[in-house]
Amino acid sequence: MALSPGRGLSVSGARVALVGGQAAATWIVDAGIVVITPLRAFTRAEHTAVTEEGQSMMSFVSGNDSDRVEVVTPSP
Repeated sequence: MALSPGRGLSVSGARVALVGGQAAATWIVDAGIVVITPLRAFTRAEHTAVTEEGQSMMSFVSGNDSDRVEVVTPSP
């Protein structure tokens, strides 16, 4: 994924998403998409909130070129 020039951002590796102050998911940027893997089941409201934050993050790191997000089911 190409980042906007001058941002100097690193988004390699997994990051943690907090919900209610607790780790609730990991996320990575893969092929221009924020991929969110929940660590537990989300309520509908949590799913919406995490997705919206992911869209904001993707928009930021891509210089507003993308806001793509995918919430995946974790592997057992």
